[in-house]
Amino acid sequence: MQLQLPQALVKTADWIRARQKVGMITSDWDRGSTSIDNHALDVEQTYPNGLPTPAVYWEPFFDCGIRAGVTSFIPGSQVWATVHPQAASAFNLFGPVTSAFHAVEGEGPSFRTANELRGHYDFCGKQVHSAPVHRYDVVPLPQFANGPPLPEIEQIFVPDRRVVVRNLMNGARVRVHDQQGHVVATGATASQSASFGCNRPLIQGEQLYAVQSFDDCGVMSDKGPRVTVGPCSALRAPAIQRPAPGAQELVVVSSQPNAVILVYDQSSQLIGRGVAPRVPLSRVLITAEELRIIQILNGCRSSTAYRIQVDCGPKGRGELDLLNNLSDRKRRRGTSPLEADQCL
Repeated sequence: MQLQLPQALVKTADWIRARQKVGMITSDWDRGSTSIDNHALDVEQTYPNGLPTPAVYWEPFFDCGIRAGVTSFIPGSQVWATVHPQAASAFNLFGPVTSAFHAVEGEGPSFRTANELRGHYDFCGKQVHSAPVHRYDVVPLPQFANGPPLPEIEQIFVPDRRVVVRNLMNGARVRVHDQQGHVVATGATASQSASFGCNRPLIQGEQLYAVQSFDDCGVMSDKGPRVTVGPCSALRAPAIQRPAPGAQELVVVSSQPNAVILVYDQSSQLIGRGVAPRVPLSRVLITAEELRIIQILNGCRSSTAYRIQVDCGPKGRGELDLLNNLSDRKRRRGTSPLEADQCL
């Protein structure tokens, strides 16, 4: 979670503590940390040739687009993007916003052909702007025979309230509809896929579809393919890259967007919790030990667990059926159709 501090860190030894509250229960303060603990760097020493130059993403920027992003800045900066028409005053596309990360996106009034986009940030009172040697120009929309590409919704499960849509065009407005044609999610994208929050809980069995548009140009796609909201029991295990002994994190190959990944060792102890693409572990991994990994999505727990052994020669991996609760011996005989070769 990203939280904005009431004031900027002034010295590398400034102290920060945190606690959390649920209902009437308040936790203790954590041990606290300083910016030294978090590997704070002296900016002048880190950037002897000047602060990094911000960049705008993702190109190409299409006529009538409404969303873009800025990257390559110092986390904690105030960040914004501007649009520069040839014969009119510049205006803000988004921001300024404070970002604790290395990239931030936003949307605003549409940018048009021959406009230029620029990225900016302010760090400790020093403003840095995107380099004039690289112009981020807005280009005309392609000539479509049948309109923009059809947006595709990824698989959804109850009680998820976010929808991931792919096959999008940079800068497009995206609308997700239910089978009655009502809009249940909308937003804009700076890239070819994006996640959108729904304005109501989704219902198992209902069908959704998406369209994308460049409204100020009067351009809209046809309806994308319909996707049925599945039951919680249909949520499968995530897939994990085989880890090496001594590793202190797992690399997630595939998982449901926004899912929390839980990692258990062979004694059923929880040793990792996080989100894709990398999940930190509470200890180093041991040669040939077995791990079991599940994912949880808004209270929906995957019906299978991904079983994999730490670097043990053959690549032992596969899914375990948690709903049918197969015994270990049956699993080792290969009765689960989801199980791959094991090094047991």
